[in-house]
Amino acid sequence: MSDPKIYTVGWICAITAEYVAAQAFLDEQHEGPEDLPPRNKNDYTLGRIGKHNIVISVLPMGEYGTSSAARVAEDMLHSFPNVRIGLMVGIGGGAPSVKHDVRLGDIVISIPLNGRSGVIQYDFGKMIQGQSFQPTGFLDQPPTILRAAVNGLRARYESEGHRLEEAVDEALKKRPRLRKKYKRPEPESDRLYQSQVVHPQGNGSSCPVDCGNDSNSLVLRAPRSGDEDNPAIHYGLIASANQLMKDALIRDRLATEMGVLCFEMEAAGMMNHFPCLVIRGICDYSDSHKNEEWQGYAAMVAAAYAKDLLYRIYPQQVEKEERISEILKPAINHVAKTLDRIDHTLALDKLLVASEAEYNSYTDQYEEECLQGTRTELLRQIMEWPTSPNQKSIFWLNGMAGTGKSTISRTVAKSLRDTNHLGASFFFKRGEGDRGNAKKFFPTLMKQLVLKIPELSSGVQKALWNDPEIASKSLGEQFEKLLLQPLLDLGRPDKQMQTAVIVIDGLDECEHDLDVQNIIRLLPLLQQANMVCLRVFLTSRPEPPIRLGFSKIADHDYQDLALHEIPDKVTEHDIRLFLKDRFTKIRSDRKISEDWPSDKVIQGLVTMSVPLFISAATVCRYIGNSKWEPKRRLEELLQDQARYAMKMDKTYLPILTRLLDDQDSDEWEQHQLLQEFQKIVGIIILLAIPFSVNALSHFLGIEPGLISHHLDLFQSVLSLPTNRDLPVRILHSSFRDFLVQSKSKFRVNEVNTHKEIALYCLKTMRGHLQNNICNLESPGTHWVDIDPQSLRHYLPPELRYSCRYWIYHLEHSEILSSEMELILVFLQEHFLHWVEVMSLLGLASEIIGMLNLLQIIIQDDQHSATCDFLQDAKRFILKNRQIADKAPLQIYCAGLIFAPQTSIVRRMFKAELPSWIGHLPRVEERWSAELEALEGHLDSVISVAFSPDNHLLASGSSDNTIRLWDPALGKLQQILKGHSGSIRAVAFSPDSQLLASGSGDKTIRLWDLATGTLQQTLEGHLDWVRTVAFVPDGRLLASGSDDKTIRLWDPALGTLQQILKGHSDSIRTVAFSPNSQLLASGSDDKTIRLWDLATGTLQQTLEGHLDSVNSVAFSSNSQLLASGSGDKTIRLWEPATGMLQQTLEGLLDWINSVAFSPDGRLLASASDDNTIRLWDLARGIALQQTLESHSGSVRTVAFSPDGRLLASGSGDKTVRLWDPAIGSTLQQTLENHSDLVRTVAFSPDGLLLASSSDDKTICLWDPVRGILQQTLKGHLGPVRMVAFSPNGQLLASGSDDQTVRLWDLSTGTLQKTLNGHSYSVSSVAFSPSGWLLASGSYDNTVQIWESATGILQQTLKGHLDWVNTVVFSPDGRLLASGSDDNTVRLWDPATGILQQTLSINGSVDYLEFSQDSLCLKTNLGLLVVQDAGENHTSRFPYRSLSIFVEQAQWIKLDGENTLWLPPEFRPNCSAINGNLLVLGHASGRVSFIAFRV
Repeated sequence: MSDPKIYTVGWICAITAEYVAAQAFLDEQHEGPEDLPPRNKNDYTLGRIGKHNIVISVLPMGEYGTSSAARVAEDMLHSFPNVRIGLMVGIGGGAPSVKHDVRLGDIVISIPLNGRSGVIQYDFGKMIQGQSFQPTGFLDQPPTILRAAVNGLRARYESEGHRLEEAVDEALKKRPRLRKKYKRPEPESDRLYQSQVVHPQGNGSSCPVDCGNDSNSLVLRAPRSGDEDNPAIHYGLIASANQLMKDALIRDRLATEMGVLCFEMEAAGMMNHFPCLVIRGICDYSDSHKNEEWQGYAAMVAAAYAKDLLYRIYPQQVEKEERISEILKPAINHVAKTLDRIDHTLALDKLLVASEAEYNSYTDQYEEECLQGTRTELLRQIMEWPTSPNQKSIFWLNGMAGTGKSTISRTVAKSLRDTNHLGASFFFKRGEGDRGNAKKFFPTLMKQLVLKIPELSSGVQKALWNDPEIASKSLGEQFEKLLLQPLLDLGRPDKQMQTAVIVIDGLDECEHDLDVQNIIRLLPLLQQANMVCLRVFLTSRPEPPIRLGFSKIADHDYQDLALHEIPDKVTEHDIRLFLKDRFTKIRSDRKISEDWPSDKVIQGLVTMSVPLFISAATVCRYIGNSKWEPKRRLEELLQDQARYAMKMDKTYLPILTRLLDDQDSDEWEQHQLLQEFQKIVGIIILLAIPFSVNALSHFLGIEPGLISHHLDLFQSVLSLPTNRDLPVRILHSSFRDFLVQSKSKFRVNEVNTHKEIALYCLKTMRGHLQNNICNLESPGTHWVDIDPQSLRHYLPPELRYSCRYWIYHLEHSEILSSEMELILVFLQEHFLHWVEVMSLLGLASEIIGMLNLLQIIIQDDQHSATCDFLQDAKRFILKNRQIADKAPLQIYCAGLIFAPQTSIVRRMFKAELPSWIGHLPRVEERWSAELEALEGHLDSVISVAFSPDNHLLASGSSDNTIRLWDPALGKLQQILKGHSGSIRAVAFSPDSQLLASGSGDKTIRLWDLATGTLQQTLEGHLDWVRTVAFVPDGRLLASGSDDKTIRLWDPALGTLQQILKGHSDSIRTVAFSPNSQLLASGSDDKTIRLWDLATGTLQQTLEGHLDSVNSVAFSSNSQLLASGSGDKTIRLWEPATGMLQQTLEGLLDWINSVAFSPDGRLLASASDDNTIRLWDLARGIALQQTLESHSGSVRTVAFSPDGRLLASGSGDKTVRLWDPAIGSTLQQTLENHSDLVRTVAFSPDGLLLASSSDDKTICLWDPVRGILQQTLKGHLGPVRMVAFSPNGQLLASGSDDQTVRLWDLSTGTLQKTLNGHSYSVSSVAFSPSGWLLASGSYDNTVQIWESATGILQQTLKGHLDWVNTVVFSPDGRLLASGSDDNTVRLWDPATGILQQTLSINGSVDYLEFSQDSLCLKTNLGLLVVQDAGENHTSRFPYRSLSIFVEQAQWIKLDGENTLWLPPEFRPNCSAINGNLLVLGHASGRVSFIAFRV
């Protein structure tokens, strides 16, 4: 073991790649240290470079930034006390400028410049208008010994050059396994984008595809000459911060103003705590275009420089340096506290919390706490509970409205705070924004817990770093990653374990019942945290969702106490004390004698109030109103109260009677006052969320002053802020209950008032709604890019409310036929405008639920027009809600443009079609069975399953993830990650509590759906797990694998129960019979086996299939078994006898999946032919319909438990939802190809369009009218490419039949067939003169033909793989060919001689010459054909600069996203001629869209 005292050089790395590179340059590696301090958390590598002993350490995985780096340095200095010089070596982002030609792979050394130390902290300073950035702190400069060595090495390099590139190569030779990741990448991958080009957020595609690869987007730079250093070494300022620099504009500003050369994330935390030299290899350009390809090499070259530098320094010089730990001794003790404070600040700043939700918030600062002497026994019991051993983790205090729960919560929170036991709090309040729901519940708690337990900050930072959007995920995922995991990661405390109590008040005020139940289910899991004792104090009404939530958790997890069950004597005592206290204050304020009121009066008030504290408080507010004389008010109250029996009547009736009984008013005036009360206050109490006075004024059309005047009378029951923009609230929900249930004259007719509010909502919407209500600049503007201030300006509160709640109020009212006509007229005029606002508010996912509700409300034959509209509207929303959620204005663009011809919405809103559309694409006549496509997976969707309760749809994919969707809303709920292989199967447990997944990583995982956490991993299979299924009672889980076995597991315990052997090949599918008697398995051995579950024995083997059995499914009555096979058949068997009942033949490809509908009337099958077929079993197993929409093989199908939905997953990466009840016929016969369209091309004059397809034909179209003119037949295989001759008289086509064919366009006849290639012809191109025709082939050759005679002129050989594309230069002097061998080759077409070979990092399938023939645009970037000098800019012949198809998803006009393409309209190829865009689709469709640009 090594002695820590002999190491004098400290070397710190931030990430693994840097750590690997540092180790690669050690001359000698030593054993680990003999001993380390107990608190040390670093990992160390020890070794020697030259005569220096080096200690190398790396930041913990997942931690980044200045504070983490400083903590590592601090631990190093504690553990290795003789470290005298330090190095920070690794990667950084370059800041290229006019002065500094910084490129990928270059090195930047931190050297003082212009009075600055060499490193600046750019997030620690200030910006002053009109001035440059001014750092406000000062960082130490590198030690003198290191700066001197840098200068000496610089001089040597300047005179002799460096050998860093050779040093990297030598290191990689010694460690060949590093070569792939750490060698220098190809020069073409060094792309510097212009500063205004930003990589699309959330898009995983490559930069050349997303951001362009030409002079319009790139900064073109000449290659470095032979006499220049490459890599180059730059000396100057490095900018450091706690955030990753990804903004090119800020980068350029700091580079220009301060001379910054490089950006990184650790050095600023080091300079004052670990004096060192910072050495950075450049791996990207500090912009949005991440380039991880260069990280390994950048780390290597930085380490190579560090080694050279250490060889310049004599060991004796180092020994003379003072130890860093001695230099910094005064500061080191302060570092930990400073770092903790930084960590806390970082963690807290990133947590988005519910405003005013915690105890003692500004809004609730004047709310009452328990009066001294009241609730004494209860408070004592509560305060002893958290610190007493063996107590339950949750204390649930429940009570009916008005019993004082919130007052007790505030008192408990204050006492806990005073005793340092308050961990966090959340006071729910319905209608108070984020306080009324659980969206920010866990982040709000966590922010407070970090302040209480600072050690949690690193866990919170890690969670936010791993998933910046964690706060928007499901409650389960928020809880697990943001709260539970940081608690579990806590280290052992230095002192006694602390107790922290979370106070949750008013859980019944949380909007969504499922959220309430989830919270209750998750809270007991906090007890898994061993390093802190967490308790939860929770109050609520004992409402059904909460009682149900507690019934599902174990009794040992919680204790409960009901306030309304506390003996009346105790409550009477407390209310008496409360009343006496309040009357003492009233007497003092109003100068009233001490004997008022009498004990008898107080006892009467106590009797009237018990058990509701709210009643006593309301009485006191009423009597204490400063506008009235207290004695008279009390006297009148006592006289009236005797008439009423109900508790609330006794509280509120006397108050309202007195308030509305004005002695100076006549009967008519009092009636008028009562009506105004019922109108204004009645509306206030029934609003779903509270309105301000100003919003009420706009909503009701009443002057705000008049509203304030009326409401001023009711301050004993209403909270009326002086600021008219703040909401008016009822002080307690019991007031609302009283008004709607009372039999007095004050009764508010709930049904009529709801209708009145609904009509006001309709009036508000009709007065405001319009197309593009927020004046957005572009129809493709994303919701996230809209200024919130703009939304507030254009969408006032009354409009927001009306759009969200108008149907809610209709639901609670009784609508007349005449009023139904108003609703229909509103929908016909403003439906899309309403959808736009809902989308702008982020509520697009709620629209379907609202339309469903409206359909239920108007179920009546008399309103068939409204019902028809709503049905069509639902289909419109299902098809467009995903894009409406992202880009709201697309409902007028993509929504209307691609809606079926007979769509009512399309017809009604035809005038809303965008003005920039000149010619609409052809669409189907009616809505198809496809409801919507769910996008998000990055690879094929292999398996889908509905939960038995119908609330979730799970999809498993080759991208190694499972996605959980809400099938009703089409919304992604959660992503489950953990498998290291593709997900082959998913299955829900019968109670919908668990999800099982089988994977190519040979494991089965069981997931808790309430939390989204992994519950168990079942291991044992020796190969891929392809199928999983639960037995109907949930007690067994079956899995089938490529290891030829079926395993039966106990899912509760995770134990293996049995292994079933018998198949001779991979198990593809398993299914349990609904009666739980049989297990069926299908295999690659072409058989189905039926197993007896009671004994585990093989009962029968069903033979007949001629290929793999990919799927088996039982009918709901267990009397039929369906099997789908690679032999293109479906077979139906009788499980009891094993007899084959029927074989469904005539299918075109592999059957991947079969599924019975729950009622057993339908059978669905999924096939590699991209279709789903539905078979009607009730009519003799007839084909009912074929569902076509997927553009890839359909891998899986599943019916929802109610049979109303069918889900499918496909190789096209989508999950699609279908309505199996919709009719089967294709509504319109479009003249299209019958298979994938490979290419589309315009004739030179633009009057003809040719399309080629895998259906072996070429179609000629009139592009102006979109009409098919002619179909050219003759090829014997798919036609991959077509090209027009320059004079437009000939068309050349290349095909998989290995031929090139020339067609006479004047007659449509085949002129010549050119034979010569030995494999598919992938590309054809005419020379500019038309005299030559070039063809590229998968036989690795290019052939040149004389087009007039068809004679072969040249065969060009040299490519080592398929030739994908050929193109002539504009002057005809060059022919370029692109290939899968990662090269572009340039040929002289006259001689066939190879002129140049250009290497590129990837397969080349697109080529285009610049007009001057000096550059080639490829699918992978720009290639220079010859050196054009520094000032050369190549020009490309774009025929339309304004129209562009981006990623096959968006059509851009003038650079702006303008039209979104639904999945079925996304092209496989496209062509542009002027303002006409033509799209060729995988389905065989050809679409024509003309724009007015």
